[in-house]
Amino acid sequence: MKVNANTVIEGQKVILVPYKREHVEQYHRWMQDPALQEATASEPLTLQEEYVMQQRWAEDEDKCTFILLDKSLPDTPVTGSHGGGMAGAKLCGQLDYGRMGKIRGFVAVKSLVDPHRQESQDSAAVLPLCG
Repeated sequence: MKVNANTVIEGQKVILVPYKREHVEQYHRWMQDPALQEATASEPLTLQEEYVMQQRWAEDEDKCTFILLDKSLPDTPVTGSHGGGMAGAKLCGQLDYGRMGKIRGFVAVKSLVDPHRQESQDSAAVLPLCG
């Protein structure tokens, strides 16, 4: 969504950053996991289709898409100025929120569970939005 194009929200465990072009390759690799595709009812996309999707989401007037960066994990070089410069940040998921009509809205979180930690960052991603 254009309104969150430069918004960074920092919580205790995660940093929410707008889904930018520099995230696409890592996000695409992440979404190739068959278990994640099944859990999120997602179809596999080509890398080119993922770039098109990122651009579409960036221009969406009704939905904000954020990449979740886990502050407790090593930094991810590909995140550039949107996370790469924040020590300890790593892509751990995606958060979408938006409106559905004048009254209703939605929040959707896709998070990667590290098999060594046995936890996701779902609640940590939503809490900063609650203010």
